[in-house]
Amino acid sequence: MKMRPLVVVVSRVALTLSVLLCSAQGWSTDPRDGTIVKSEACKMAPLTHAQDLENIKKDYESESAVARGRGLTPLPFDQLPEPTEADWTLIRAHEGFECRQIRYMSDGLEINGFLYKPVNTNGRRLPVVIINRGGSRDFGAWDPWRFTRSAYEYGKAGFVVLASQYRGGGGSQGEDEFGGADVDDVLNLITAAKSLNYADSRNIFMAGGSRGGMMTCLAIRRKAPIRAAFIVSGMFDLEENAKDRPEMKRNFEQMIPGFREHEAEAYRDRSAVHWAQEITVPVLILHGTADWRVDVSQALAFAQELQRQKKTYELMIFPNDSHGVPVYRRPSTPIEWFKKFMQ
Repeated sequence: MKMRPLVVVVSRVALTLSVLLCSAQGWSTDPRDGTIVKSEACKMAPLTHAQDLENIKKDYESESAVARGRGLTPLPFDQLPEPTEADWTLIRAHEGFECRQIRYMSDGLEINGFLYKPVNTNGRRLPVVIINRGGSRDFGAWDPWRFTRSAYEYGKAGFVVLASQYRGGGGSQGEDEFGGADVDDVLNLITAAKSLNYADSRNIFMAGGSRGGMMTCLAIRRKAPIRAAFIVSGMFDLEENAKDRPEMKRNFEQMIPGFREHEAEAYRDRSAVHWAQEITVPVLILHGTADWRVDVSQALAFAQELQRQKKTYELMIFPNDSHGVPVYRRPSTPIEWFKKFMQ
């Protein structure tokens, strides 16, 4: 029997959306920032449906084993709604669309990223979704197939999709600061989007998973001109994450400049639970109760602060789903959310 969400908290507080259209000036001082300096067709490695499914199963079972070791009860793999071979083939072919690997400027660095768009853009003005990845450095970095899988449904729904590898990861120049100067790589990707004559700069949206949820909140705090956000398994409290997973604190010590000298400030600056009043756009939040990488309590605490600050948000908590909400998340969910706030 299909299970229903355990908790759905909805707040419908009116927002003045004019703030979303603020100028991006002041993000950086380098006039080259956001300039796309290279664009080439994505080159996907050979792969069959069976091989892909086996890879997904292997990763899921590995994640589930860790979750069970921590006393959680993740759902079995056979409940994941993986595409049929016919649907998988359609996504893989993505006829009528193209995936581009791009390289763009950010703070004088060359940053790798991806672009997904219709082949024919003549006379079109399409809304934009920027997807912020999880992980750090090369862990969690995009590859052409993973990006295409994430972008395909957005493309079918009429969106242009962009994603950054962030500095220090996926072949980008620079060093990953885990929510420091690398936030500029997200903001400058918005500038890159505005340079595309087929992109509708009035309708830019943002989605993020795990660390990408943190990056999304930090971009909003920096006045990114987006109309709404979608966050899955988001990191909203890095100090709590470090307590749950001591290995994360070691990562923070390596990546965050001055972390040992200013630990409390580093946590607070990157944790939206402490500055929910600065979240100025509607946010849809999804989280699973069997998530061992980012505990569900972070989503609950963040939503509580958004409620207290009278922000517009929705929170969905799913029973026994894992990091990324792979069982219950549907491609249509963020698309429907974004369209509510489209101009």
